[in-house]
Amino acid sequence: LKQLVLSGNKLSKGTQLYGNGNSGDMTAFQAYATRLPDLVRLHWRLPSFLLEKKLKCRVRVWLAPNGEVTRAEIYQSSGDTEYDQRAIDAVKATSPFPRLSEDYAKRGQSGDILLGFPL
Repeated sequence: LKQLVLSGNKLSKGTQLYGNGNSGDMTAFQAYATRLPDLVRLHWRLPSFLLEKKLKCRVRVWLAPNGEVTRAEIYQSSGDTEYDQRAIDAVKATSPFPRLSEDYAKRGQSGDILLGFPL
């Protein structure tokens, strides 16, 4: 019984964007997209006056098959143009992203990637 209790209290890192928490449900495209925030985070810089505002925005990203950003635009604005522009700049500074597989390259080219800021 003690072994069951101990094993029941373990938590996994989790990688789901949505669903029942079973990583087997994640598509290859979703797995690719979940890696991107960690890459963009390296270029995400805000001055203290913007940090204090607790703003949020979402950026829609279009990628070429080689991972180059072909377009990035605000999908959901924070209401602050400087914050929004810094989010777009962080995405563009990260380019190129890893190559897209042929299986999901069309999704990257169609702008199916949304990144939420702050990351």
